Amino acid sequence: MDKVSQRINPSVNRTAATTRNLSLAAVATGGLLFLMSQLIHAEFREPVEDPPPRIPEFVMETPEIEVIRDFAEPEPPAEPMPTTAPQPQERLPEPTTLKLPTEYKYRPPGNETKIPINSDPIPIVKSSPRYPVRALQKGIEGHVIVEFTITPNGSVADPRVLAGFDRAGNPTTLFNREALRAVKKFKYRPTLKDGVPVARRGVQNRIVFKLQ
Repeated sequence: MDKVSQRINPSVNRTAATTRNLSLAAVATGGLLFLMSQLIHAEFREPVEDPPPRIPEFVMETPEIEVIRDFAEPEPPAEPMPTTAPQPQERLPEPTTLKLPTEYKYRPPGNETKIPINSDPIPIVKSSPRYPVRALQKGIEGHVIVEFTITPNGSVADPRVLAGFDRAGNPTTLFNREALRAVKKFKYRPTLKDGVPVARRGVQNRIVFKLQ
């Protein structure tokens, strides 16, 4: 009998424990369901915002502006100029009238007096001479004196060499040809005698040959 009761007691204990656990689980489940239903049916309201703080009105007072005017001191009145007695004016002489001739006498042309015009020849064109090749190769410098005639139209005629010298003063003919060639190209304003161009003979000119 005792052996049978020992076998039954463990089974009863396990059943009681299971029943108790199920009861607790049912109670916990019921509690959760109740809380969930309360949350669902609860009314959610937006939080009421606090009104913004009131800012006191600030009134800015207008500053008083004091106007200071700088008045310059009035200048002292100018001293009156001393009055002088009027000086007597000098009497000017009366203007004289110029009498012009009322008659004009005609003079035919050809009776006027001619003023003679005389002038010497004036050079207009003077071309530079070419340097002779032989003198250039030897480095010789010199000059040539040429005599010629200036015609009434201002050209040169009859040129001839009077003398030719090197730089040391020794006679030479190295520059004669080029000197004559340059003189033939000269142009002058001819000599005037009583306003008429005439020939001028015996004109001399010095043609210089110098290395640069």
